Amino acid sequence: MSGNASTTISAQESIWSKIGNFFKHAGVVISAWFTDIFGANAAHTFATGAEALLETELGKIAWTAVNDAQKLSTGAEKAAAAAASIEAAAKQAGLTVKTSLVNMLIEVAVQKLQGAFGGGAAAAA
Repeated sequence: MSGNASTTISAQESIWSKIGNFFKHAGVVISAWFTDIFGANAAHTFATGAEALLETELGKIAWTAVNDAQKLSTGAEKAAAAAASIEAAAKQAGLTVKTSLVNMLIEVAVQKLQGAFGGGAAAAA
């Protein structure tokens, strides 16, 4: 009998956990064009993951670096400045990052800034 009670409690906790996760992730804003390209499920999954990446220590560094680089004129200048800033801040924080990871974080931050998900710069301010 106690096995059934334990199973019931686990199932109830699982249900509450699922409901909590739904509401936690339901508020992710995704642009219509992003959804049109990838489909609603893939776009939502990506946006949720991307938001989570940008909430990490390294993600916050990347978000700040990309925003700071916006004052530069060309995309190449912006990318180079953001990459240098991320690499320096990561090193200072004791994080070892590969160039490919830095570039991925820059692109995720740029997509958020341009409104692909998360509401763009206004939502992150």
